[in-house]
Amino acid sequence: MSGQGVRYVAAGIAGLAGLALLIAAVALLTRSDDAAPVQIVAPTAAPASKPAPDIKVQISGEVMFPGVYSMSPDDRVIDAIAAAGGNGPNADLSGINLSKRVQDEARYHVPAIGESAPVTYVSAANSGQGNGQIDLNTAPSSELESLPGIGPSLANAIVVYREDNGPFDAVDDVDNVPGIGPKTLDSIRQLVTVSGRP
Repeated sequence: MSGQGVRYVAAGIAGLAGLALLIAAVALLTRSDDAAPVQIVAPTAAPASKPAPDIKVQISGEVMFPGVYSMSPDDRVIDAIAAAGGNGPNADLSGINLSKRVQDEARYHVPAIGESAPVTYVSAANSGQGNGQIDLNTAPSSELESLPGIGPSLANAIVVYREDNGPFDAVDDVDNVPGIGPKTLDSIRQLVTVSGRP
């Protein structure tokens, strides 16, 4: 073979070697590690969270634990009754809209069977008090009648007592009104206030 032929063969071999190196480099760069574990990541939805409790409602009457409770804006009257331990055995739920959404500063009263007290909520706007409580020193007898265990005669007795003796200094002083005993006082204690006093 002539010298020129040897040069062609050498150039061809060098070209093939260069092509092989180029293919190997591309393969290394694009190769994925077959030994690496395959990870499957399932999409996760954020759990639906209930709005944080940010309103206060007062539950009175025939519930296990009358009082003021923190509720969420999406809660219903039935949730507020459940928060108060549920209705008592003598509760009359027939006149209450249990599906109504609760409102901030509202009072919901669960009447006893045969009780004539209103069953709709009394909001702060209706009661004239910022916290939804009825003021024993200023409320008219018609508003006092809405309290559990206080009918027209006792409501009138409260008005007469404060006119004769001056305003109540404390909620407990209403026990001095003839006809109101400790049991009635306990049932209305959290629903009432006295002007400028706790």
